[in-house]
Amino acid sequence: METKRKQRNKKASGKASDRSKQLLIQAVLSVLVVVLLFGNSYAAVKIVHGQPVIWNDSFASVGTQAESGSESGAPGQAASGAASESAAAPVQEWNTLEAQEGPVNAGAAVAAISSMVSVPANGQLSMEYFRDALFIGDSVTEGFALYEPLKSIAKVYGIRNATAKTFLDNAAVLDHGHNKTEIPAIWDAISAEKPGKIYIMIGTNSIVRDPSDDALMHWYNQLLDKLMQTFPGIPIYVQGVTPVSKACAEKNSNYSLTRLHTLNNKIAQMAATKGLYYIDTHEALANDEGYLPDEITGWGGMHILPSGYFTWADYLRTHTVYSPSNLQFLEQGPYG
Repeated sequence: METKRKQRNKKASGKASDRSKQLLIQAVLSVLVVVLLFGNSYAAVKIVHGQPVIWNDSFASVGTQAESGSESGAPGQAASGAASESAAAPVQEWNTLEAQEGPVNAGAAVAAISSMVSVPANGQLSMEYFRDALFIGDSVTEGFALYEPLKSIAKVYGIRNATAKTFLDNAAVLDHGHNKTEIPAIWDAISAEKPGKIYIMIGTNSIVRDPSDDALMHWYNQLLDKLMQTFPGIPIYVQGVTPVSKACAEKNSNYSLTRLHTLNNKIAQMAATKGLYYIDTHEALANDEGYLPDEITGWGGMHILPSGYFTWADYLRTHTVYSPSNLQFLEQGPYG
């Protein structure tokens, strides 16, 4: 009898313990959901009304942790994301209280952070909104000068093979987007413009031409500072590096998902710190796998076909920071 009683007590104790674990797990998950919802709502409200999201160490630490697990390049060396994507990450058990080894999905974690500070959807403006827009970038940006819907509307300096340093050095360039026009000093040409808003995207070339991410971010940081000094009070939208095709990502580890998400996280952090507005180009253009869809993939797997620029422009005109002057372009609401 005594033995049976002990067995019953042991079973009851085990059930109570299991129930306690389940309740604890539910409580933790509930807290996480509330935190994420609050964070996204806070960021969206701040950004859409033109207020910068304050970037703190808690955001930066997640990006750093994800990066340390995905890239091993030391400062001054070209980074490689091949090892991170080829190594199989251990499966994480969600329903256990025991500590586990192995990282969470680093690429997903970093992508989530950059999305939190990106400009949220806010009404739909007409393409005329871009009439006073200035686009700055490389050959990916060049497509806006070559193709509809913005080729006859926006001012575009999309310079082939350009990096941030191309503009900082005031280099002589050929503007292929405008019949190979010779521009003897690119920064002089840009600084002479009178834009109402600026869209910039740097990184497609820098990611392979600059010696490291530190170098890339150093020059990009200087270029953004120069833009802010030259065009005080003008909204500046900093766009993340656009997605590439799956074939391109698998062929060149510099363009792997983790590599691009990690770099875009740094760009988003830099933009938020400066009070600028980050545009999540992966949300705009990537498919469910995170790659540039085949139907809009152009040369090299990193360039975009003409139809893709309609998709991109549609995203930009539905993700703007509120301004009373934009109300004249409003096609669909709500906007505010």
